Amino acid sequence: MKSIKISNKWLAESHLRMDASFHLSEGVNAKRLIEKLCPFETVKLKGEASDLFKGNIHKRVYVSSPVHGRMFYSASDFFKSNMSSGKYVSTKYSPHLKDLELKKEWILLTRSGTLGKVAYTSTDHEGKIGTDDLIRINPSDLRIRKGFLYAFLCSKFGYGLVTQSGYGGVVKHIEPHHIENISIPIFPDSQQGVINDLITDSSNLRVDANNLLTQANLHFTNNLGIEDGLLDILTRSLEREISNSYIISNSNLSP
Repeated sequence: MKSIKISNKWLAESHLRMDASFHLSEGVNAKRLIEKLCPFETVKLKGEASDLFKGNIHKRVYVSSPVHGRMFYSASDFFKSNMSSGKYVSTKYSPHLKDLELKKEWILLTRSGTLGKVAYTSTDHEGKIGTDDLIRINPSDLRIRKGFLYAFLCSKFGYGLVTQSGYGGVVKHIEPHHIENISIPIFPDSQQGVINDLITDSSNLRVDANNLLTQANLHFTNNLGIEDGLLDILTRSLEREISNSYIISNSNLSP
């Protein structure tokens, strides 16, 4: 059993919440640790975002071809190795697509169901359409580098801070105004730079990998005559092998 002593200040800051689950949650604990022990100055998330929004909710009409539609991503599509969802939303019957359009180097947060999963957009996502179940953060790159901000929100501390304000019964939700006052530590620029470069480099490498997969798919279909259905099976199998593979050195091998 977990227990904690709370102060009057904590009660006031939580709008007199008395439930133990709130005061013992990872998000509340992360907030206290940052306020008490973090050696760096902090800034609110809204101060480091040019835009912080979720996009409008509207009826979607799907079509079978990109000729009459634009690629549509659900929240789960962002965490698949193959980003091609195969879904296209009609440009003719969806007048508010501009509100859901994605741009590169945005940070996306899942805001419904499974809360707080984080994605970083690249050129592959530019101009595509994303569900309203994603909170969009357009980093301003003022005092917090965009790659560092993404890494922080992916961390245990960031995840706790994002999800602590979830509301709802069976299906949990968060809204943009729930996370705008999250405190972000301002690490020294040298440390932020290292983390930022690692994130942006990995994002660029993911784009290169997607291009190579596309070229491989075209080779199979155009030169080897493999049908689309079988090609999808082969592609998923290769992706599983890649995700399960790892590198070993000579020292890992028994004599």
